[in-house]
Amino acid sequence: LSVGGRNFEYFGEDPFLTRSMAVAYIRALQETGIVAVPKHFIGNDQDFCRHIASSNIDERTLREIYLQPWEGVYVDAQCKGMMTGNNLVNGTPVHMSRELIEGILRKEYGFSGIAMTDWQNSSYYPAWQEKVLVSGETLMMPDNGTLMQYINREIAESPQRAAEIETLVEKMLYHSLLPLFEIGIYDRPSYIPAHNDTFEAHKETVRHIAEEAITLLKNENSILPIPATKRILLAGKSEYFCGNGSGFVTGYDHTDFCTGLKKIYGQNFQYIEHPSEEEIKAADVVLFNLVKDTGEGKDIPFEEPAEQIAELRHIAALHPNVVVLITAANTFPMDWLDDVQGVLWCYYLGQERGNALANIISGRVSPSGKLPFTIEKSFQDSPAPTFNYLGGNPYWRGNNEYRSYWLGLTEQTVDDDFSQWVRPGEILQVPYREGIFIGYRWYDRHNIPVIFPFGYGLSYATFEYSNIRCENRLAEEGMAYVSVEVTNTSSIPAKEVVQLYVTDVQCSVERPQKELKAFEKVSLAGRETKTVTLKLDMRAFSFWDIKTHQWRAEPGEFRISVGGSSTNSPENTILTLSKGMYRDSVRR
Repeated sequence: LSVGGRNFEYFGEDPFLTRSMAVAYIRALQETGIVAVPKHFIGNDQDFCRHIASSNIDERTLREIYLQPWEGVYVDAQCKGMMTGNNLVNGTPVHMSRELIEGILRKEYGFSGIAMTDWQNSSYYPAWQEKVLVSGETLMMPDNGTLMQYINREIAESPQRAAEIETLVEKMLYHSLLPLFEIGIYDRPSYIPAHNDTFEAHKETVRHIAEEAITLLKNENSILPIPATKRILLAGKSEYFCGNGSGFVTGYDHTDFCTGLKKIYGQNFQYIEHPSEEEIKAADVVLFNLVKDTGEGKDIPFEEPAEQIAELRHIAALHPNVVVLITAANTFPMDWLDDVQGVLWCYYLGQERGNALANIISGRVSPSGKLPFTIEKSFQDSPAPTFNYLGGNPYWRGNNEYRSYWLGLTEQTVDDDFSQWVRPGEILQVPYREGIFIGYRWYDRHNIPVIFPFGYGLSYATFEYSNIRCENRLAEEGMAYVSVEVTNTSSIPAKEVVQLYVTDVQCSVERPQKELKAFEKVSLAGRETKTVTLKLDMRAFSFWDIKTHQWRAEPGEFRISVGGSSTNSPENTILTLSKGMYRDSVRR
């Protein structure tokens, strides 16, 4: 996540968070009559040589971390599409994996829809096409040419297989067409003029989403919000509104940071990309826009953007009131943190980014976003700092530069370093040695201090948690109910994300110190108290048992912690599972 080129397309480092976000997104999308096609299935977590790298993941890790969101996508959201990743998993190209697609997605989770490849899968393994027909994959993108050649050749050489192959192809066609009929695509016009009248409502929605996402990481001396009478200087690069690659969307009617801030601060606001010392000192507050580029096709070093960070250090040395606006989806060094007063993580905020940011900075809206990932001190602290090493050095390219060489069509790549270390046809191994201990689980397990923990985010308001209660109805209803009172102790209307973590106090296998198992965003007026009730099913207490190949919850005590981040959970209680009150193993 720290350096992944496509991190801007992901939902975060925690499988429960990812599952919850994906299920809600897909349900809403498919309600509009659109087939949702989430990607990438599965283990496509880096763009390092993404077409020829095998993500080697053990069974428990695959189930507890990487398959959890996909289970929700098909079991809970009834998603009708899927795109396989460019990568291999445990030595097999994902789009050719009968075990993963036909076995787990289709037979176990009940997926019956379109399973399409990403845009290069079908051309990298021409000699393995027999695996595609039985894998559960249904559509080769951008074309079916390689598979078609295999089918024609196979029938010509083995006519007795014609009926068998025809049946397999018909099955692929069935799965590709069924969702289009189920969702009614052929029963409605392709163009509905009335949809043009919804654009303004769409803009309102994306502005609201952007406001909810912006995450306040530091607010020393209440530097934020900034009164309209203050002179504000915005410095640094222009922000991005989304990442590059296939995830890029042009959008319409953009309001950038400058335009949004100008609406509120008028003549008291100015933007100078590289201000002089005099211009810096003339402002009451300096906003520095720190932009980290990212996108499909390559990962990005943790140390970037070095030049911008150097300029930030320079400005922070000249002015006591600097607020950093981070437009990024990946982490980077923060040795400058003590020298600035405020930090807002702005992600990629879309076309209404300027209005959303201005509402946050001016105090019209209190920030309520929480970090979906951990911000570490150094990439060397992360679980796999050498995942992309070739010949002892990191290799940051991962697109198609190596394709012709790897397929044996040319003698070397454009990048000579690659052909020096990788032979044609050689599959690169990416071992997931950290297992289930990713993200905050890793830093907890190894007691590694971080800059900002998972789930962290400040508000202009302050909150208090109290009176946690747990009603254990697992035996009767298969559910436990955890209630906690949340009080806005300030006069500022605001929202808080209440987070619940579960700890298995004693277990026969090693488990994380805590795992996110429920959350809810609650809106509170000034001085208001609300009772928030979060639900836990048996899965919240279970691990994947590699002996029985099922989910298993062992009897004993489970600590339930509730609070505002993964490291700030002040309310705790104990839930006890007694043998005989529940099933030893649970399967969803």
